[in-house]
Amino acid sequence: MPHDPGGPFDTEEHVLADESEGTVVSGDPSTVGPTGVTGETGATGPSGGPVGSTGATGEVGVTGPAGAPTGASGLTGETGSTGDTGLTGITGPPGVGIQGITGFTGPTGITGERGCPGPAGAPTGSTGVTGPTGATDGATGATGETGSRGPIGAGFIGPTGTTGETGAAGSTGGTGAGVTGETGVTGGTDISQDLSPQLGGDLDGNGFSISNVLDIQGSTFECDDLRVDAAGTLTAPTGWNQMLWCVVSDETPVNWSSKPVVLTEFRSVDRNRTMLDLQHYREWRLVVDVASNPALTGSVLGVQFSDDGASSWFGLDNGTEDTMSNATVSDDNNAFVFTSWASINASAQIENCRLRLVGEGGDGIENTQYGTVQVQFRS
Repeated sequence: MPHDPGGPFDTEEHVLADESEGTVVSGDPSTVGPTGVTGETGATGPSGGPVGSTGATGEVGVTGPAGAPTGASGLTGETGSTGDTGLTGITGPPGVGIQGITGFTGPTGITGERGCPGPAGAPTGSTGVTGPTGATDGATGATGETGSRGPIGAGFIGPTGTTGETGAAGSTGGTGAGVTGETGVTGGTDISQDLSPQLGGDLDGNGFSISNVLDIQGSTFECDDLRVDAAGTLTAPTGWNQMLWCVVSDETPVNWSSKPVVLTEFRSVDRNRTMLDLQHYREWRLVVDVASNPALTGSVLGVQFSDDGASSWFGLDNGTEDTMSNATVSDDNNAFVFTSWASINASAQIENCRLRLVGEGGDGIENTQYGTVQVQFRS
C-alpha cells in the first residue's frame, strides 16, 4: 500500500489491525514476521455510488534538488585510416574551337611636317694672301758608317756585351743656294679699326697669318641674301629665319570642354603658355587642325602676348589690351586651317615675350577636339 507520511506507521511501533475481528495487537516494530498466505479474493462488492466531483488541485510541490552535473565527454576515438585513392578518370578530349581571324593592321600614320631649317652660319671671310715659300733645295749630308757589332758569347747567354763605339758623324751638307726673303714687319695683336696694322703670322692664335689689309670702311657686302651695310646692320629677306611654337602636338589630340562665348584662354587653363625671344622676328601665323566636334559657327582662335610678366595681355598683331588678335582661325568645322602671315606688334618684339592661345564665340556646350596647334614666326 502507498506510504502515507504522518500516518500510523510513522510512530515508534507498528500496529496491526484485524479489520474482521477488531482486535489490535502491538508488537516490536523491529521484528516483522513472514508474510502470510494470501487469502482468497473476496467477492466483488457492489459498485459504489456515483463518482464525486474532482477535488481541488493540490499545491505544486517544492522543486527537488538539481541532479548531479553532466559527466565529462568521453575521449574521441582515433581517426580511422584513409581509404585507397580512387582511380583517376579518363582525360576528356581537347577542345576543337576554331581560332579567331587576325585583325587587319591599321594604316600607318601620316608623317609629321618637317621642321623649319635653322639659320645659315655667318659667311666665311676671304682667305689671306699666301706668303712665298722658302727654298728647300739644300743637299742632305752623308750618313756615317755603322759601327761593328761585338761577338755573341758561347753557351749560356752571358752578360750583355759592351756597346760598340758610335760611328763617326757624317759631314754636314752644304747650305742651300735659295735666297732668304726679307723679314716681314711684326704685326700688332689687334687690327680692329686699324687701317695700317703691322703684319705677321697667326697673331690672334687662329692658325692664319695676317698678310694684307683691305680698307672696307663704307662698303656693303652681300652673301646668300644676307646684307651687311656700312653701319654693320645685318638684314635678311622675309622668311629667311623661322621659329615654331607647338601649342598642341599632333601625337595626342586635346579637348576644349564647353568652350565659352567670351574671350577665354585656350582650354580655360594657363598651362599651354610659353615665353619666346621675338627680337629678330617680324611676322607670325596660327595653324590649327580641328579634329572633331567643331565649335559653334563663328567661333575663332587667336594669339595674345604679354610684356609685363603675364599681368596684362594684348593682341599679338594689334597690341590692344584684352582683345583678340586681328588674325584668327575658325574652329567651327572639322578642317586644317591657318591664318595669313601677320605683323608682330612692336611691343612684342622683346627678349622675354610671353604668349598664350585664346578663343571666343563658343556655346558653352560643344567639346571641340584639336590635333596640331602651332604658332609660326619668321624674320
